[in-house]
Amino acid sequence: MALRKVRPRKAASITSLIDVIFLLLLFFMLASTFSHFSELEIVAADGGRSTSSPDDRGLSLLVSADRLNLDGQFIEEADLAVAIERRMAGLGGQVMLSVSVDEGATTQRLVDILSSLPRKSSLDVKVMEPA
Repeated sequence: MALRKVRPRKAASITSLIDVIFLLLLFFMLASTFSHFSELEIVAADGGRSTSSPDDRGLSLLVSADRLNLDGQFIEEADLAVAIERRMAGLGGQVMLSVSVDEGATTQRLVDILSSLPRKSSLDVKVMEPA
C-alpha cells in the first residue's frame, strides 16, 4: 500500500491583509469630510396673512443670487451684521427680521446669510415662504 506523502502547510501570512485594511482606512479618512453641523433657529411666516402692523418693529431682507437688499437699500454681505445691529439700536426693543428669497438665490446662499446674522435675543428671524 502506497502512502501519500504529507506536505507541511505554510503558515498563512496576514501581512498583506493588514496592508489592505490600512490602505482602505487611509482612503476613507481622506475621502470623507468632517462637517461642522450647526442649528439655525428660524420661524416660517404664513404667506397668506400679513404679519406686520403699523406699530411693529421690523426689518425686511431680500436675498438675491448676487446681492442683498435691507429695507430697500443694497448692502454687501460683509456689512450685513453691522447694518442690522445699527437698525436694531435705532428701533429698540424686540425687532423682527423678515427674510424673503429671490427665485435666483440658492438654499446654500440663504443658509450662509442666516448664519451671518447677529445672534441676539432681541432679533426674531422669520423666513417668508415664496409665493
